[in-house]
Amino acid sequence: MGNAAKTKAGNKGVARAIVQSAYAWTEGEYYCFVRHNGVPFAKITISISSEGKVMVGSIETMEASSPLYLMARRADSIAKMQDLLNAAGCRNIKERGLLFHRAYIHNLLYRRGIVSDITPCKHHIFYGKGGKQEEQLIEDYACCAFPNYTQAEIDIAEINCSCTTINPADSIKERIDGDRKVVFIRNANSMMWLNGKIIVRALEERLRNLDDLILIFHGTESELRRLEDTYPSLLNIVSKENRLSFPALSITDAVHGIQKALESKDLKLSATAERKLVVGLTRRIAKSNLAIDGIDFCASFIERAIMPRFCNRMFADGEGKECERMKFLTTIEPDDIDWSSTDNMVAPLAESLGEINGMVGLKSVKDTITALSMKAAFDAKRRKEGKGNCATGVYHMIFTGNPGTGKTTIAKKLGKILHSLGILSKGDVVMAERSTIVGRFIGQTEENMQQLLQQAQGNVLFIDEAYTLCDTTDDRKDYGYRAIECLLTVLAEQSPDMVVILAGYENDMERMLMANQGLKGRFPYHLKFDDYDADELMEIGMRYLNAYDLDITPDAKAKLKDIIEQQTARHEREFSNARWMEQLIDNSIIPTLSERIFMQGDTTNESTITTADIEKVEAKLPQGKAQKKIGF
Repeated sequence: MGNAAKTKAGNKGVARAIVQSAYAWTEGEYYCFVRHNGVPFAKITISISSEGKVMVGSIETMEASSPLYLMARRADSIAKMQDLLNAAGCRNIKERGLLFHRAYIHNLLYRRGIVSDITPCKHHIFYGKGGKQEEQLIEDYACCAFPNYTQAEIDIAEINCSCTTINPADSIKERIDGDRKVVFIRNANSMMWLNGKIIVRALEERLRNLDDLILIFHGTESELRRLEDTYPSLLNIVSKENRLSFPALSITDAVHGIQKALESKDLKLSATAERKLVVGLTRRIAKSNLAIDGIDFCASFIERAIMPRFCNRMFADGEGKECERMKFLTTIEPDDIDWSSTDNMVAPLAESLGEINGMVGLKSVKDTITALSMKAAFDAKRRKEGKGNCATGVYHMIFTGNPGTGKTTIAKKLGKILHSLGILSKGDVVMAERSTIVGRFIGQTEENMQQLLQQAQGNVLFIDEAYTLCDTTDDRKDYGYRAIECLLTVLAEQSPDMVVILAGYENDMERMLMANQGLKGRFPYHLKFDDYDADELMEIGMRYLNAYDLDITPDAKAKLKDIIEQQTARHEREFSNARWMEQLIDNSIIPTLSERIFMQGDTTNESTITTADIEKVEAKLPQGKAQKKIGF
């Protein structure tokens, strides 16, 4: 927005303009459009340095064929184009949409016999993390690029369901048939399972019969690449130029996106809050303490880092502000921004590794995870710098060990590490076992796996007691083999947005891998979780008691150590290690302490565990060594 005042300097006219913006000025390059009667005719480049110095660059005339001309000419009059342009970042997507809109205008002239027709490939693939924000931007893109088309949606997961009685091909035809349709394909990776081939054939048939049908696929790059490898004839219809990704946001994109999202809530940043936001984001991104890797960052940041404190201030100070009430209720102040709430948006590598190295025991596991983390960090740095061929890589793992040795805990912390390195887009852990995977009837296992893999996209998929899926070659009809076949589609991917961890007893896991030769080579990391010895279990117990804010006398501590040594000497396969230690405290030691305090009225040491307490616990435990079983 600007106002220009024309003056004279000799015979030379000088135009001066005051350029104002509703959004923060950050370091970077800006365009200023000069319009006359609504028609843009010039573009001025403005650069702002990190010190805030403003430099006016080139002044260029605008060609009517350029995307920037189209944006300046039509953005104000087309609502969905304005929505597309207001989205945070995604310049590549916006420019591509404007090019298609230009082709649309060109073809309007063609129908009037003025110019020849332009018929570019219209099918699209959008690579992203998924979610409502991406879906909304894609819909705005389609409205801008193809304004004379109606929109429809096909959820492949919904159609490809064993419980439905409707023929998938009929569902496809019902949703697609009609003139000039843009069809959004949701959950496209579901075509890998069950009736996938039927669905693909139905889509290909409609493409042959309908000349004005446009398909838009949306999903993660790994799953859509995998789908294309399986059904190349379907996704090969999309040109290279129409394969678009959602790039990471720049500082400017993030700040402006936050401000625009606040506008939708009738809120705005004060000048000092705006500056605090710019400086805070810049510092944290520079230190890798925060990642702005998607368009959903802005809404997430507002909900987590701004709204809680803002709402608390409104509730606490809302009275007595009548004179400036509207400004008070709609303005975000510096203290409303809570940076501590963003600390867990992306956990730094050192912090996550520190949590693992702070665990008791597990030396070989710690060494392996540290080594792979350093390698992944090195590759991520090289990718960022554009050096070498450093693909994301494959990090699938086999965890072997007895119960209670930390396998699940390590998996959760590993998810955070891989997320911080950009290998996983989310970094959570999705738990599964045979009972949640294998169905009772034909098709149920594939459907369960389809849902599980969708849930695990961007996360760690942790399958406990994985050997129960299939540990023998004797019965290939077991439905567990269908689960393994579904897993292989993910395991074969070079850079999947998923890490699969199979866990179980060492001998059983080895037998499963021997019975499925195709599996073993898909897991580059094999981590063995040794049983904890008596000293390590004692350390775990002391930490657990400290968490309860409880003390233990030296004699009681020595007695507890004796109990632990007796239990570890039994060498039972079912011994649950750290879980046993925690259960001993929760179910035996603390109840004994509680009984002494409340039933016997002894409050002299109500926060201290005594020798008498431990002796009562010992009396209830099984004694002697476990006997070997004889016969069957």
